[in-house]
Amino acid sequence: MKSIRRYLTWRLVLFVLFLIVFGNTLLYIFVYHRIVLHFDMALKDKADAFAQMIEQNHEGIALEMRKEFMPEYDRESHAEYYQIWSEDGEVISRSPSLKGRDLPQRAGTFESPAFWNLDLPDGRPGRAIGVSFFPFIDNQDLPLVKNRRNVHIVLARDSIEISNMLRVLLLGTGALIVITLTGIIIIVPRVVMAGLSPLKRLADYTATIDSLSLGSRYNTEHLPDELRSITGRLNELLKRIERAFTHEKRLTADMAHELKTPIAELRSLAEVALKWPDDTEFTNNALKEACAISNQMDNTVSMLLALGRCESGKQNISPVPFDLKRMILQLLEPWHKVADAKDIRIKCDLPDTAEVITDEVMLISILTNLFSNAVEYCPEGGHVECSLKAHSENMSLSIINSNASLTEEDLPHMFEHLWRKDSARSGSSHSGLGLSLVDGFARILGIAVKAELLQSGDFCVTLLVPFVLPEMK
Repeated sequence: MKSIRRYLTWRLVLFVLFLIVFGNTLLYIFVYHRIVLHFDMALKDKADAFAQMIEQNHEGIALEMRKEFMPEYDRESHAEYYQIWSEDGEVISRSPSLKGRDLPQRAGTFESPAFWNLDLPDGRPGRAIGVSFFPFIDNQDLPLVKNRRNVHIVLARDSIEISNMLRVLLLGTGALIVITLTGIIIIVPRVVMAGLSPLKRLADYTATIDSLSLGSRYNTEHLPDELRSITGRLNELLKRIERAFTHEKRLTADMAHELKTPIAELRSLAEVALKWPDDTEFTNNALKEACAISNQMDNTVSMLLALGRCESGKQNISPVPFDLKRMILQLLEPWHKVADAKDIRIKCDLPDTAEVITDEVMLISILTNLFSNAVEYCPEGGHVECSLKAHSENMSLSIINSNASLTEEDLPHMFEHLWRKDSARSGSSHSGLGLSLVDGFARILGIAVKAELLQSGDFCVTLLVPFVLPEMK
């Protein structure tokens, strides 16, 4: 379908034309039957009149008719015809207009007469009625009539009047169809175009929207009901696109900020090392520091690439069965030294076994980021708790750490790219991508993630890890 306007126009024209032709056909059939019925009733009335003039007596059957009262049966032009037979086929009487010729003999009853079309003896088209009846017998002749005989009568007259009326009707309906069709062809395209004008205005307005005007919205006040739902969805789409553009702009700015500092540090180290090339100790320290900075930058880029694969659906998944309890203990082990240095107590509440089937590498990345945040952002003298509980369809893993800076207003931003609390933005080994990566990997693995502040003020992240990767069910 290349054009809605053309589609609607042609189908409306064809549909209305069909209705007009169908309606006029029904009208023609109805009028035709009414005219023929009226004509047949006139013939039947004449047959009734003839039946009143036919009598049977002891001498036989006779027609008592005065010609001056029915001149139509005796004239030369536009004559009408009748013929009467006895039940044995003997002609009792015929109209002078027949000139000795016979009419076809068919018979019905007065309750159900026989009507048919025929060619009259003079060649004109006509219509006839045939009835069979017992003629009237006078009371005086009744004792003398030994055998009552049946009589057949056929009357015929031309049907040119019917043909003329139907011809006029046919020409009138044909002219009406032509006039109506002409009006439809002229009016329907304009009506359709006027009806589709809101779509054109919608398209024209859409053409004005670019990356600088994503904050604009479609006005649904004067739109038809059919387009309001569409424009409502378009407004929602614009809102999502605007949010995505804003997010991308903020991400670009944050990335520039994240990379500007290490690049400046690398340049500074290189300039100082070049200025004093003979200071071997400083040069070695500068190279070590440059290596650490480059590793941090590599880690940031790797996280961004992983996030890109998650958002594009290209992250490979390799589910395997393993013990989640053992993984937790192994990943926590390196953080005990850091915790001891900050006087942080680490407490675990784990079941004996906790086997799950999921992607082990991605889950390790999730837990590594969460344990790293829990220990490094926990204030000195605080505590970190890790509890794992089994439910009917999943394992509930909660990681809790003491909190000194986060507020309820920070929670909606926790999983945004490169978001960090202002006080933690500088002088930290964290890039602000850890929780974003946690969220991306968790969505792929069907893990529900929830971040909250407990009544005690502690920060808690809860993971609902399904026993089996949802894609494998």
